[in-house]
Amino acid sequence: MEPELEAQLLTQERDTRLWAALSHPARRAVLEWLDVGPAAATDLAGSISARFGVRRSRASQHLRALAAAGLVRVIHDGSERWYAIADDAALPVARWLRDRGLISERAAGR
Repeated sequence: MEPELEAQLLTQERDTRLWAALSHPARRAVLEWLDVGPAAATDLAGSISARFGVRRSRASQHLRALAAAGLVRVIHDGSERWYAIADDAALPVARWLRDRGLISERAAGR
């Protein structure tokens, strides 16, 4: 496979993970909750479960999807996992918008 095509496919896969992660209201709620600071996985799972009526295992899947998309980072503290908004979490979204001419270079963080 040509390097340019391979890079394009990787970018498309990354974009798909990103938009899939942002597509669910529970995941967007997690990002809003984390805006005030890191939170324990157990607390987040409980909040997701209560607000959206899903099992804790499904809530944990939402957290993993956000991490896989690069929107949150996982902090290990002993046996507990904490989640925080990833540094520059909004950059992939801004770059996607910039690449399509929807926002300026400056707004995209360049």
